[in-house]
Amino acid sequence: MSRIIVITVLLATTVIIAGAGAAASPIEYEPIYYDDQVYQAINPGGQSNNRNQLTYGCFNLGPDLNGKAASATIPVYAVLWSGANQHVCPDGSLAHDHVVVAVPGEAGWSPPWKVVFIIPIDENVLELPFTSNEQVEAAIAAGQVAVVETGLIINAPVVKRAGS
Repeated sequence: MSRIIVITVLLATTVIIAGAGAAASPIEYEPIYYDDQVYQAINPGGQSNNRNQLTYGCFNLGPDLNGKAASATIPVYAVLWSGANQHVCPDGSLAHDHVVVAVPGEAGWSPPWKVVFIIPIDENVLELPFTSNEQVEAAIAAGQVAVVETGLIINAPVVKRAGS
């Protein structure tokens, strides 16, 4: 009889642990633009309550790599504009779309990312959203956007093109 009780307890514990693991994942996927297509990036800290991660505003950005990843040389552009819909705080602030300069398999790919804010000076003269690095760089060259180097370094691996 005691063997049946032990087996029952073990099975119940396994079900409880498995159920807990299936709950809200700390990983979230975020859409990003590259070369006029939408890809998906992993935000490893998106839903995590880990107090040791990097945060900015309402966003959990995953492991704090600042000061530890001097090799972050390529930007992920966070284009802050009123029509952005890829990422936004629950209160509606910090709405932005992401544009990356490379994805795995392309020349120049090298994670982690350095976060660069792109802020349109006059949204009415730009064709938004920007969906490619070329559009962002053209707007920078034309003086149509403000560029803010945030100093933030994140690891948000690009994993696939949306819908694939």
